[in-house]
Amino acid sequence: MSNFMKHRFEPVLMTQTTRGISLKSGIVLWSVLCAMLTIPFQKTYAAVPCATTELMTDTRFIFTNIPNGTVSVTSLNFNGWVGSGTGIIDVGTNSTYIHDNSSTQTFTHAFTGVNPLGSGAVVTVSLGIRNGLAGVPTINNYGKASVLSIKYGGVTYATVTTDGTTATDGHIATVNYLNSATGSVANGYTFDYGVSPQGFGIINLANWQIFLPSSVPNNSNLVMEFDPGGSSSGDAADDFSVFAVSLTACPITIAGHVYDDANGLQGTPVNTVDGTGTNAGGLNAVLYDVTTGKVVATVPVDANGTYSFSAKAENNYSVYITTNTVTAGQTSVPVIALPAGWGNTGEQNCVASAGCTGNDGAPDGILSLGTVSGNITQANFGIEQLPTATAKSFTVSSGAFASIPTTGYPIVAGYVSIATSSTSLTGYNSTGGRLSGSDPEDCLAANTCNTGKTFTVGTINSNTKLYYNFGAGPVLLTSNTVISNYDPTKLVIYGQVGSGISGSPVGFTYSITDAAGKTSPFVPYTITTSTPLPVSLLSFAATAEDCKTMLTWVTAHEQSLRHFEVEWSADGNNFYKEGTVLAAKNSLEHTYYFNCAPQLTSSYYRLRMVDEDGTYTFSNTLKIGAPCNSSQDVSIYPNPVTDKLHISNLHKGAIIKIFGITGQLILQQKAAGGNELLDLSSLASGTYQVIVTDGAEQIIHIKLVKAGS
Repeated sequence: MSNFMKHRFEPVLMTQTTRGISLKSGIVLWSVLCAMLTIPFQKTYAAVPCATTELMTDTRFIFTNIPNGTVSVTSLNFNGWVGSGTGIIDVGTNSTYIHDNSSTQTFTHAFTGVNPLGSGAVVTVSLGIRNGLAGVPTINNYGKASVLSIKYGGVTYATVTTDGTTATDGHIATVNYLNSATGSVANGYTFDYGVSPQGFGIINLANWQIFLPSSVPNNSNLVMEFDPGGSSSGDAADDFSVFAVSLTACPITIAGHVYDDANGLQGTPVNTVDGTGTNAGGLNAVLYDVTTGKVVATVPVDANGTYSFSAKAENNYSVYITTNTVTAGQTSVPVIALPAGWGNTGEQNCVASAGCTGNDGAPDGILSLGTVSGNITQANFGIEQLPTATAKSFTVSSGAFASIPTTGYPIVAGYVSIATSSTSLTGYNSTGGRLSGSDPEDCLAANTCNTGKTFTVGTINSNTKLYYNFGAGPVLLTSNTVISNYDPTKLVIYGQVGSGISGSPVGFTYSITDAAGKTSPFVPYTITTSTPLPVSLLSFAATAEDCKTMLTWVTAHEQSLRHFEVEWSADGNNFYKEGTVLAAKNSLEHTYYFNCAPQLTSSYYRLRMVDEDGTYTFSNTLKIGAPCNSSQDVSIYPNPVTDKLHISNLHKGAIIKIFGITGQLILQQKAAGGNELLDLSSLASGTYQVIVTDGAEQIIHIKLVKAGS
């Protein structure tokens, strides 16, 4: 630098050519000079056309962490630049003035993601040169030649060298490229920086681009190195003012698809995010940079489900899909939101060109990519439209409920039953009482999702019990029980006697789960009866005694019951009234007996239970052989029993079942001969049901009391 004192901010008398613009002699206003400094880089990237991603957070070569003025080079540490070496520099508001006469000084900036695609990168520099003088202020001892070198990865790719001569026609600087680099000016390009010291705001080489070759490393240091050429403080080296430095790289591509993944992760192959491309009517893809804590970009997802971003390599990224408006640069993490009726099924960064299985384990509309070094083309999301369960409400006669449930289902004291397949439950696109719903991907039409689908029983009314046969016999359901491969004939609804009317309907809630594993909201299922549910028939049995048929039945909750009508049939289809038995109107259990007329052939019997309002329900139908010709008169004793129960006069192969009072099957045994001895000592004291069947014919159905041992 010259040895005279200088002030960086005063106007300068000068004649100078900058990038072909002649600045006439006169006072150049500082505002004009500052305006020149704000000219953006005119990047063309002829040699590296894809290098459009700026890696600098601030391209100004200034150091605002220290006051303006002359400081030690080692005090510089700002915007990623770190100064090293010895000597001093001059820090200004628009540039850094490098003017030490004898010490080499370096400015280093670490970068990642410089060459992710192997296409090279571009360094862009704006600088000015000031003639160094020895004399105050004469121009008779010119400065030493100095060199500014641009290095990356430890390799020098470009230099600007001053001549340090005493020529009276000005001083000439020369640009040179090394190690396969090229630039926006030719190798050997020269420019005149003047005999007299020019003003500090002059840019001699603006937007100078150095095209780094494709071999440069992806992660390394960019270095600006100043060699003053002198060897002592008495030398007057030519000085450099560096205004701006930019490093641009080819961006990586982060792209993927949003799929309407109808079967979620349950399809073939399993655990795969796939399907038909969609934007669900209005989705945005958001690229969030975890490294910087900012949103990089937001793009709308195309109608075919595709999206794409350009981004800097080597940063830690996540992609979000949402309907929310998200702005590039915002620091808050995007909030996930899908269009109404849609849900997330999974996300995956698939790196195989032919597709791959797997997911990120959390179907939430967020895909974490980690540190991204190269292009990503299958950052994929699965979403799907949610199913809808059909809310159902029925009004039926109380007679639609049976005192004796479907064969194989337990009799529950104080309850009557109806199957969801009952013909008394009608409507809903002919699905009636079946659980049903719809799903845009699986079964679009209303209620077409029913048999064979997956349902979940939610809450169950206090006056309601549900039994379902999963294959090993009916099971009492509890809240949130899942029924896969639903069969409407296997779900039986039990309503408490005395309930069912408006304000006390029998019912529960349920939901449907689609092929993707997504579950609908719960909806109500209610059955309202015109009158309270009638008497509960606990047992009904027929035995032969002295050529007559003895009918025995046990009831509970008879408050609204008027009478029983005993009906007989020879064929099981056409029934005739044989007699009437008045109801005891007992709220507790009550046993009834009825002797039927002698019959010479097999007969069928049932009970018509008539309420005070004339409504009625039927019991199950019993079949018994001719009493006077029957060789089978099954006998069960003792009753009550304490330990051993004798059953005699059985046919070989007859099935003996004992049920608990709540309907659970306690014991089942096939008769090996005419007599069976059952050990019931382990049963708790209480009331049980014994049913003996021989093929399709029910031989006996009787209440059994287990006494304490």
